[in-house]
Amino acid sequence: MAPSKNRRKAVSLVDKDRQVQIFLNIFGPPVVVLALTSFMFAFFSRRLTHEALAAGAQLPSLGWMIGSAALFLLAATGLIGIQALRVSQRIVGPMFSIRRTFREFLDGDRTKRVQLRREDYLAELVEELNELLRWAEESERDATDESDPADGTDVPMSSAPDATSDEA
Repeated sequence: MAPSKNRRKAVSLVDKDRQVQIFLNIFGPPVVVLALTSFMFAFFSRRLTHEALAAGAQLPSLGWMIGSAALFLLAATGLIGIQALRVSQRIVGPMFSIRRTFREFLDGDRTKRVQLRREDYLAELVEELNELLRWAEESERDATDESDPADGTDVPMSSAPDATSDEA
Protein backbone atom coordinates (compact mmCIF):
# COMPACT_ATOMS: atom_id res chain seq x y z
CA MET A 1 0.00 0.00 0.00
CA ALA A 2 1.48 3.34 -1.06
CA PRO A 3 1.83 6.06 1.58
CA SER A 4 -0.75 8.81 1.51
CA LYS A 5 0.38 11.95 -0.32
CA ASN A 6 -1.20 14.37 2.16
CA ARG A 7 0.33 12.78 5.28
CA ARG A 8 1.81 15.42 7.51
CA LYS A 9 5.42 15.15 8.56
CA ALA A 10 5.69 14.09 12.19
CA VAL A 11 7.00 17.04 14.16
CA SER A 12 7.80 16.72 17.86
CA LEU A 13 7.22 20.38 18.73
CA VAL A 14 4.44 22.10 16.80
CA ASP A 15 3.87 24.97 19.23
CA LYS A 16 6.89 24.83 21.52
CA ASP A 17 5.66 27.11 24.32
CA ARG A 18 2.27 25.42 24.73
CA GLN A 19 3.69 21.93 24.29
CA VAL A 20 6.42 22.53 26.89
CA GLN A 21 3.78 23.86 29.30
CA ILE A 22 1.58 20.79 28.85
CA PHE A 23 4.61 18.47 29.03
CA LEU A 24 5.78 19.98 32.32
CA ASN A 25 2.27 19.87 33.79
CA ILE A 26 2.04 16.16 33.00
CA PHE A 27 5.67 15.21 33.64
CA GLY A 28 6.44 17.35 36.67
CA PRO A 29 4.21 16.11 39.50
CA PRO A 30 4.85 12.36 39.11
CA VAL A 31 8.59 12.89 38.67
CA VAL A 32 8.71 15.08 41.80
CA VAL A 33 6.91 12.33 43.73
CA LEU A 34 9.28 9.70 42.33
CA ALA A 35 12.29 11.82 43.25
CA LEU A 36 11.04 12.38 46.81
CA THR A 37 10.32 8.70 47.36
CA SER A 38 13.72 7.82 45.88
CA PHE A 39 15.47 10.15 48.32
CA MET A 40 13.50 8.61 51.18
CA PHE A 41 14.40 5.13 49.94
CA ALA A 42 18.08 6.08 49.68
CA PHE A 43 18.06 7.63 53.17
CA PHE A 44 16.48 4.57 54.77
CA SER A 45 18.66 2.17 52.79
CA ARG A 46 21.77 3.98 53.99
CA ARG A 47 20.45 3.95 57.53
CA LEU A 48 19.72 0.23 57.21
CA THR A 49 23.25 -0.38 55.96
CA HIS A 50 24.75 1.50 58.92
CA GLU A 51 22.56 -0.41 61.37
CA ALA A 52 23.52 -3.72 59.78
CA LEU A 53 27.22 -2.87 59.93
CA ALA A 54 26.90 -1.81 63.59
CA ALA A 55 25.20 -5.13 64.38
CA GLY A 56 27.79 -7.07 62.38
CA ALA A 57 25.18 -8.36 59.92
CA GLN A 58 25.71 -8.85 56.19
CA LEU A 59 23.04 -7.67 53.73
CA PRO A 60 24.14 -9.02 50.33
CA SER A 61 20.72 -8.44 48.70
CA LEU A 62 20.61 -4.75 49.62
CA GLY A 63 22.74 -3.78 46.61
CA TRP A 64 20.38 -5.60 44.26
CA MET A 65 17.39 -3.98 45.91
CA ILE A 66 18.90 -0.49 45.53
CA GLY A 67 19.85 -1.24 41.91
CA SER A 68 16.31 -2.44 41.18
CA ALA A 69 14.85 0.70 42.72
CA ALA A 70 17.19 2.88 40.63
CA LEU A 71 16.24 0.97 37.47
CA PHE A 72 12.55 1.40 38.33
CA LEU A 73 13.08 5.15 38.84
CA LEU A 74 14.77 5.52 35.44
CA ALA A 75 12.17 3.39 33.64
CA ALA A 76 9.22 5.18 35.29
CA THR A 77 10.69 8.62 34.57
CA GLY A 78 11.32 7.66 30.94
CA LEU A 79 7.82 6.27 30.51
CA ILE A 80 6.24 9.35 32.09
CA GLY A 81 8.33 11.57 29.79
CA ILE A 82 7.34 9.66 26.66
CA GLN A 83 3.66 9.71 27.61
CA ALA A 84 3.79 13.41 28.48
CA LEU A 85 5.31 14.16 25.07
CA ARG A 86 2.68 12.05 23.29
CA VAL A 87 -0.20 13.71 25.16
CA SER A 88 1.19 17.18 24.48
CA GLN A 89 1.44 16.34 20.77
CA ARG A 90 -2.13 15.02 20.72
CA ILE A 91 -3.43 18.27 22.22
CA VAL A 92 -1.15 20.93 20.72
CA GLY A 93 -1.26 19.40 17.22
CA PRO A 94 -5.04 19.85 16.92
CA MET A 95 -4.81 23.34 18.45
CA PHE A 96 -2.26 24.27 15.78
CA SER A 97 -4.44 22.73 13.05
CA ILE A 98 -7.52 24.60 14.30
CA ARG A 99 -5.70 27.95 14.32
CA ARG A 100 -4.22 27.35 10.84
CA THR A 101 -7.61 26.32 9.40
CA PHE A 102 -9.36 29.38 10.85
CA ARG A 103 -6.62 31.64 9.53
CA GLU A 104 -7.00 30.16 6.03
CA PHE A 105 -10.80 30.33 6.30
CA LEU A 106 -10.64 34.01 7.27
CA ASP A 107 -8.23 34.64 4.41
CA GLY A 108 -10.92 33.48 1.99
CA ASP A 109 -10.58 29.71 1.61
CA ARG A 110 -14.10 28.75 2.69
CA THR A 111 -13.57 25.06 1.86
CA LYS A 112 -10.99 24.54 4.62
CA ARG A 113 -11.77 22.07 7.38
CA VAL A 114 -9.77 21.00 10.40
CA GLN A 115 -8.06 17.67 9.81
CA LEU A 116 -6.84 15.48 12.66
CA ARG A 117 -4.71 12.41 12.93
CA ARG A 118 -6.46 9.29 14.19
CA GLU A 119 -4.70 9.48 17.58
CA ASP A 120 -5.33 13.19 18.20
CA TYR A 121 -7.47 14.48 21.04
CA LEU A 122 -10.18 17.14 20.73
CA ALA A 123 -12.03 15.18 18.01
CA GLU A 124 -15.48 16.18 19.31
CA LEU A 125 -14.52 19.85 19.34
CA VAL A 126 -13.10 19.59 15.82
CA GLU A 127 -16.31 17.97 14.57
CA GLU A 128 -18.31 20.92 15.95
CA LEU A 129 -15.87 23.45 14.51
CA ASN A 130 -16.01 21.80 11.09
CA GLU A 131 -19.81 21.93 11.27
CA LEU A 132 -19.56 25.65 12.04
CA LEU A 133 -17.22 26.16 9.07
CA ARG A 134 -19.63 24.26 6.80
CA TRP A 135 -22.52 26.40 8.03
CA ALA A 136 -20.53 29.61 7.44
CA GLU A 137 -19.57 28.49 3.95
CA GLU A 138 -23.18 27.59 3.08
CA SER A 139 -24.51 30.83 4.57
CA GLU A 140 -22.08 32.86 2.52
CA ARG A 141 -22.95 30.88 -0.61
CA ASP A 142 -26.69 31.36 0.06
CA ALA A 143 -26.19 35.10 0.59
CA THR A 144 -24.28 35.31 -2.69
CA ASP A 145 -27.00 33.34 -4.51
CA GLU A 146 -29.70 35.69 -3.16
CA SER A 147 -28.06 38.85 -4.54
CA ASP A 148 -29.93 40.54 -7.40
CA PRO A 149 -28.29 39.44 -10.65
CA ALA A 150 -29.74 42.41 -12.61
CA ASP A 151 -27.89 45.22 -10.85
CA GLY A 152 -25.40 43.16 -8.79
CA THR A 153 -26.59 44.54 -5.45
CA ASP A 154 -27.50 42.43 -2.48
CA VAL A 155 -31.13 42.35 -1.41
CA PRO A 156 -31.48 41.74 2.32
CA MET A 157 -33.81 38.88 3.09
CA SER A 158 -35.95 41.03 5.42
CA SER A 159 -36.60 43.62 2.71
CA ALA A 160 -37.15 41.14 -0.12
CA PRO A 161 -40.75 41.11 -1.39
CA ASP A 162 -42.84 38.28 -0.04
CA ALA A 163 -44.46 36.22 -2.80
CA THR A 164 -47.54 35.56 -0.67
CA SER A 165 -48.04 39.24 0.20
CA ASP A 166 -51.07 41.14 -1.19
CA GLU A 167 -48.99 44.28 -1.66
CA ALA A 168 -48.11 44.93 -5.29
